[in-house]
Amino acid sequence: MRPAQNSRGGARSGDPAFPVAAAARAQAEYQTAVEAEQAARTAWDAFEIAVGGGEKAELEEGALEEWVAARTRETGAWERARVLEEQEVGLAEELAAAAAAVEVSTARVEDGERERASLPDAMATLTEERDQARRIADREGDLRAALETADARRVAASEARRLRQEESAADAEIAEASAVHAQAQTTLAQLRQRRADGMAGELASRLVPDTACPVCGSLEHPAPATHSDPVSREDVEAAEAVRDAAAQRERELVAVSSALRAERAGAEARSDGRTVEQAEAELADAVAAHARSRAAAEDVAALDTRLATLLSRAGDLETERAEAAAHLAAVREAHAVLLQRNADAQALIAEARGPFPSVRARLDDAAVTIDAADALVAAIAETARRRQALASAEAERDAALADTVFDGVAAVEQALRSASTQEALDARITQHAVQREKERAILFDLELRTLPEPDRPHRRRTGIRRGTRALDQRGR
Repeated sequence: MRPAQNSRGGARSGDPAFPVAAAARAQAEYQTAVEAEQAARTAWDAFEIAVGGGEKAELEEGALEEWVAARTRETGAWERARVLEEQEVGLAEELAAAAAAVEVSTARVEDGERERASLPDAMATLTEERDQARRIADREGDLRAALETADARRVAASEARRLRQEESAADAEIAEASAVHAQAQTTLAQLRQRRADGMAGELASRLVPDTACPVCGSLEHPAPATHSDPVSREDVEAAEAVRDAAAQRERELVAVSSALRAERAGAEARSDGRTVEQAEAELADAVAAHARSRAAAEDVAALDTRLATLLSRAGDLETERAEAAAHLAAVREAHAVLLQRNADAQALIAEARGPFPSVRARLDDAAVTIDAADALVAAIAETARRRQALASAEAERDAALADTVFDGVAAVEQALRSASTQEALDARITQHAVQREKERAILFDLELRTLPEPDRPHRRRTGIRRGTRALDQRGR
């Protein structure tokens, strides 16, 4: 403030040049501020915005500042909506992932329920299979005995067939031996007949007429026997030997046949009347049944293991069921939260977007309008300040002229000193103006520090300083 006091002292001491120049300077600065305010109003009027229910041109500075503060607060919410708008793709992907998680968890629960519902039938089926296998396995001893019996029948049937074949062969030999025996008997009879016939001829050869026959005692021999084919005793004995041998052979063969027949009957009894084919088929069935019985014994152990596994699985399913239900509830809750977040975000975005294609577009438009309003507020304030400075400078100038011999401002201007002196005076005036601006800036910063952080009008201060620097430049 010392330069201002010195300038006033110079005016009171009778030098009117300084107050006159200061007043001219203030007039020029005021005119510049008026022009700047008009330009700010023109820029502001370009925006079609109804503020406070009235026309923009009719707003006072206070109403405009209130609109700026309100719009700045709105942009805070819009900024949040802008962030959400930029995150829309990520939110949609997150929501889709949550929906997929719900679907997967639901499928897991449903699969568990289906498996759990199928366990009783599966256990019943396995139990029936195990019991059936156990019944078959329990018959292993009987089936082994049946296998041995069937094998014995097969052996007996094979033996009976062999004996039957041998018996047939023996019967054929008996028939042949009987024929030989009969032939030998016939031959012997013929020989004996011939021997007898030969003996009659021999006796007849010995007959003597009128001599008694040694056989019949007759003295007459009208037809004595002849002896054309004599047979000796040796011939008869040989034939008897052949007959006896044939009879012995026949008896032996009959004995063999009888033995074979008895042995065959025993074999047939042991085979229970089965043929070899029947006995072999029964043996194959017995072998298969016995093998199934032994396999069933192994199946029983395997089926018991599977039943134990199913029982254990039933317990595990109860635990998994609880875990799956809890997980499904959690993912459903997360999905519901994301749905609500997404709905809230969409509502906030739609509200913040308004008639604009995007929230960022509205924020950009709001920033432009707020800057225009800030500039207008700063210009109005600057005009008021320059008006006050002009009034003060004119008062100082008039007071200085009243104590001088000059008739007015024009006389003072005619009596101005040399160019060098005028330049020095201009330098002092500029220094004085710069000092006053610094003091005002310091006072303004001190006032801001006394306000809470959210209420500090950063945009207005920036606009005021920007307007002040522009006016200073134009004034210089």
